[in-house]
Amino acid sequence: MRHTSWQSTVIVCGLLSAVCVLSRPGSTAAAPVEAPRPPQNSEPAISPEMQQRLKRLIDQLDSDDYDSREQATAELTSIGRPAVKILSESAGKTSLEASSRVVGILAAIYRQSARVGEFTTTDAAEFALSAVAEAGNRSAAQRARLVLEDNSEIAEQRAIVEIRRLGGVIEHQTVNRGRFINVRPGNPAVRVPQQQSPQISHVVIGDSWTGGDEGLRHVARLRNLPALYVSRGKNRAPVSNRALASLQTAMPQLNIQMRGRAYLGVSGNTVGNGCLIQTVNPGKAAHRAGLQPGDVITSFDGEKIAGFEDLIESIKSHSPGDAVEVIIERNLQPVTLTVTLDVWQ
Repeated sequence: MRHTSWQSTVIVCGLLSAVCVLSRPGSTAAAPVEAPRPPQNSEPAISPEMQQRLKRLIDQLDSDDYDSREQATAELTSIGRPAVKILSESAGKTSLEASSRVVGILAAIYRQSARVGEFTTTDAAEFALSAVAEAGNRSAAQRARLVLEDNSEIAEQRAIVEIRRLGGVIEHQTVNRGRFINVRPGNPAVRVPQQQSPQISHVVIGDSWTGGDEGLRHVARLRNLPALYVSRGKNRAPVSNRALASLQTAMPQLNIQMRGRAYLGVSGNTVGNGCLIQTVNPGKAAHRAGLQPGDVITSFDGEKIAGFEDLIESIKSHSPGDAVEVIIERNLQPVTLTVTLDVWQ
């Protein structure tokens, strides 16, 4: 019986490349469609000599000699990025121990590259682990899922960086004086106590989004993301319905909402007589007009508002820059305000 002292800490998955369906809570998700994958041209050029060396080392992970297996593990880990693809492809196709080592090597490459700032390698290793986690080999998939779960902070931080780089907006939520407020990085209007850890409240993809469908794989890295708002541009949405359908399938808990180009800057909930404002984004249209958390919107541009969904639909019919009369109930008294709508950014 082969002596095995090497154990892999293995990675968790998260359908990072999948993208999903446009839906509101309670709606039925669309059928799965093929999810976008990392671009093929992102793979580093590998010489024939390196390819032969990588194949030899992968085979060596199945050696009967323990020291040979250990040597192959160390070499593949040190090779790093060029080894990621072949490691991902070999997981589950070898013995149980070799597959375990493969996941462990990917996990080590993932953590080490993140620690030293080699983020191209970090992303490649994470996507490879996710692919293993989604593959058919149960043992390797389970190990990969565990690794991803244990390193979820790396995935979240990398997702935030990439989403912002591609033009998306990420807003956080924290508690301030007993109320939830949305926080954008660098917003001087809100100071968050250092002991608090703001949670991501939603991601916005709008006119400035340059990531297309493929960029949604970074949204899928935010495993606990509550909501994604997709702002339809002048001519079309920044991502396709097919890509959104795949994302919804990958993240059933995600509330995906299509929005128009106009932006009010509140979150809310439906109450008996209108839309209860829960948060107001500092510096945005609602804040400038004087809307406050606790206000209840009962009318928007002459249309009766029975709840938050009504408010969303009413805003969709307007354009950035429109001045809109809003009637609210504050302290049981009606108040009329004029709001100049912003653009989703």
